[in-house]
Amino acid sequence: MSLSRLVFTSAFVLALALSASYGQATGCAFSFGATNGSPAQPVPTFTPAGPNGRPFNLSITQVQGNSSCNWTATGTDGPFFLDGFTATGANTGIGTSVSLPFASSLPTQTAQAGTITVSPSGGSQGTSSILKVTTEGYLQTTATSGQFTEPLTVSQMGTLVIPNVAGGSSIPTVCGASDPNGLDVHGNNFYISCSTQLSNGQLQLAITISPSTPALQNRASILILFVAAAICIPAVLLTREGALGQNTRQRLRLGWHLISTLALTLLASSLFFLPSCGGGFKASFVPPPPVSYVLTIMGYVTDANGNVTGIEIFTDFLNVEK
Repeated sequence: MSLSRLVFTSAFVLALALSASYGQATGCAFSFGATNGSPAQPVPTFTPAGPNGRPFNLSITQVQGNSSCNWTATGTDGPFFLDGFTATGANTGIGTSVSLPFASSLPTQTAQAGTITVSPSGGSQGTSSILKVTTEGYLQTTATSGQFTEPLTVSQMGTLVIPNVAGGSSIPTVCGASDPNGLDVHGNNFYISCSTQLSNGQLQLAITISPSTPALQNRASILILFVAAAICIPAVLLTREGALGQNTRQRLRLGWHLISTLALTLLASSLFFLPSCGGGFKASFVPPPPVSYVLTIMGYVTDANGNVTGIEIFTDFLNVEK
């Protein structure tokens, strides 16, 4: 091979290599959100009615890279929807963000920790970013109408921020409530609201159960109907313009019939509502079982620079007694 042909071939190969490397994204790096950025980067959110049953949402923001960067997200060592498979995406440049929704499995009595790792892929080169995700051991509470507090255990180090749920609730709250049938279709979070407060260095979850909570409404409805019957029947008997006022004999006969029916109704009801203390008939009945709700709370953890480093997920199995 002549010297000129050798030089030409070497130059052609070098040109191809430079062309291939020029088209690749290099120096790619990603963030999971930041509160101190300018502008601030999107932080994790919790939407109970998230897409495809994935209520938690990450925003993968490209913070470095000479062009658009492809990435692969993998869930490892934890009870996450990403565990066992990978999700892919691409950012179109520095400062752009891509949503990554995910879900967690049911919690256990002890905390479960894992990670979500986002790494450059598809020809992109750079560094990987790792997010810690902790599903804390569940709480179990039985309560009725009113407010009470529960302590929250936080495993990760840093500053914990617990935002209100995003969408799906007309009530400002940090917890999303669901019953055995799912979320509240009326958007009221079953009239259960939550907030967090710090007391003596311990993070507390304050839960408020409104009297309008459906679990408390069934019994109230029965009592209202009973009282209404006790009031309305005498009113019908006493009215002169009613149908009973047209014929005295008919009025008396039908009146005694209604009075007897009302008396029997009141007597039968008293056997349940006012059982005697000694002797006679005692009403022995099992109260209706409490209605169960699952309360889910999500918070994100930031470091000293405001960068999101982790996610904490809390669960409270709440039984509401009537």
